[in-house]
Formats: sequence, structure tokens, C-alpha cells
Amino acid sequence: TANSFSLGAAGYDLLAVGDVLYVLTSDASSELRSYNISSPSTFSSADLIDQEGIPADDRARSLGYFNGALFVGASEDGLAAELYSFSASGGVLALLDSMNNAGGFMDIEVHQAYIYAGSTQDVAELRVVDAFDPANLTDAPGVGYNLTDVHDGSAIAVFGTAALLGRLDGTSIEELILFDISESVVPSPPPGPWYYEVGGNASDIAVEPGGRYVFLAASHPDKELQVIDPHRLSGGLPAELTYYDSPNGAASGIFYDMLKDRVFLATNDAFEIIQPGP
Repeated sequence: TANSFSLGAAGYDLLAVGDVLYVLTSDASSELRSYNISSPSTFSSADLIDQEGIPADDRARSLGYFNGALFVGASEDGLAAELYSFSASGGVLALLDSMNNAGGFMDIEVHQAYIYAGSTQDVAELRVVDAFDPANLTDAPGVGYNLTDVHDGSAIAVFGTAALLGRLDGTSIEELILFDISESVVPSPPPGPWYYEVGGNASDIAVEPGGRYVFLAASHPDKELQVIDPHRLSGGLPAELTYYDSPNGAASGIFYDMLKDRVFLATNDAFEIIQPGP
């Protein structure tokens, strides 16, 4: 069995590394927290290891981890930075560096020591940061990729030699974009990019470890979970394999467990566990 307790604030993201759980909250003085989760059955607020505030209130949105360093992406602020790095040995937090950006880092994923981000920056909805030295965050060569129109980057997933960017809903755009990163850390088409019409916000992305299936959480009123074949997408073929119409409202988060072959879907009103088809 497991236990639970109130954070006393809204929760935005979770990341487990070994026996440490990192949590982002809306608490103005402790947006970033770390907890000991070695004993889930007795998990409580007393298991707090450390906590840190992120400059300007209620901005921390996304978490990533690489080689002992924790990264926090934040929403846009005119003065405060949008990306932070911390040393995180055993959950004990110490700020290493921060980076100002013209847009927020709304979702991040670390891939081969580069931070890929879904960004609100109008000229780089896909943003890439060099994190080889977490104490010296720098732009990756090429910085990012600018997509048409101004709809924000909202979700990111990187697998193999590909990156998937999700965007907020737009009538004149496709909300899911597949990039080839085999030759360049920052996409430099051709080949690609390839576009997929979501019909709503692309809120979160999970990828089967072999890269065969993409599970997308969306705000589409009839297709809150969409299953996509990235190889068909890059081949110019219809890429939607199937979809699920949730009775519980728009989907905002998704996770795929390969060992159990289950999709975990968070919606406006429920948490659902779904078994993918054969």
C-alpha cells in the first residue's frame, strides 16, 4: 500500500530518481521540494528532504534530471530566469546556474546532456540548451526551432534520433510536430519536420521505449488519448492508429509503463488506467 498527504499548494510536476521524489508546487516559498520515498506505505510530509524557492511566485512548471543535476523549467518572467539547475545529491538541493530566456520552459526532457523544451518563445517554440556542465547552462548550437504562428510549445519528448513537440491548439496549425535530430542537436531540416493534426492542445507526450508508438494526451473533445505511429508520420502516411474518448474531460498528463503495458492518463476529473490494444 501507499500513503498520501496534502502539499498545501497546487502540484505541477513530479520526478522520481531512486528513493527521492522531486515535486513542483505553487507555494511561493518552496516551489521545488524533495521527499524520501523509500517507504511508500508511511509516506508523509515528514519525509521532506529539502526545498527551494524559484524567483517570482508560482512559475515552476517542469522537471528534468541528468548525471546528479536537477533542472527546473519555469514560465516566462520579465526579470527572473526561466531555467534553473541544481545539484541534487540524495535530494539535497543547491542552485548551480540559471538562464534567462524570452519564453517559458513549459516542459523539458534531457537527452544526451541537452535539455529539449517546449517553449512559449515565439521565435523558438522548440528550445535546446547545452547542460553538459550544469553549472554553466548555455545555448545549444542553433538555439531552437521557430514554427509558424505564435502558439506555445507545451510538451516535449525525445527518443532515438527524433524529437516530438506539442503545441497549444490553433486553427491554422498542426499541434504535434516530429523532428529529425540525427545530424544536429537542434533540428535543421530537411528531412522533416512532419506535422500531425491533434484537434486540440497537445498537453503531454509519452513514447513507447522502442519508439514504435506515441501516446498523446490532448484536449480534443472526443480524442483525449491519441495513439500515433511516428514512422508512418515521417513516411507521409496517416499516422493515427487509434484513440480513446474519455468521459472525464480533457487530458493533461500521460505516462506509459512498458513492464505492465498500461497507459496512465490524467484528465480534468479523473485518473484513468488504460490497456493498449494488441
